[in-house]
Amino acid sequence: MFRPLIVAGLMGKEPDVATARSTLREKLPPLFDYLESELEGREHAVGSAFSIADIALGCQFLNLRHTGARIDGDRWPALAAYEQRVLARPSLAARLADEQRLFKPVDHEL
Repeated sequence: MFRPLIVAGLMGKEPDVATARSTLREKLPPLFDYLESELEGREHAVGSAFSIADIALGCQFLNLRHTGARIDGDRWPALAAYEQRVLARPSLAARLADEQRLFKPVDHEL
């Protein structure tokens, strides 16, 4: 979703909203279902401490935030809570704030 919406705009192209919608509605739900099942009852992606796995997922959450899409907390409560915890970490919260100054807000309905 980041490439068709954000990168396209940075390259002076029109955002490809149709591709982003397709990704959000068709490609991401099975991945979110898997992550929901893996994260349910856990604080971290792997093991009992914050790790590179959490950073890797956090980077994807950052990109998703820039697109204006959100994880549906009713459908994926464990994943949505995990996303909030990861993005609330000072390092990722600072990165999100910095990046939001770089990217203009997405102004289309997904």
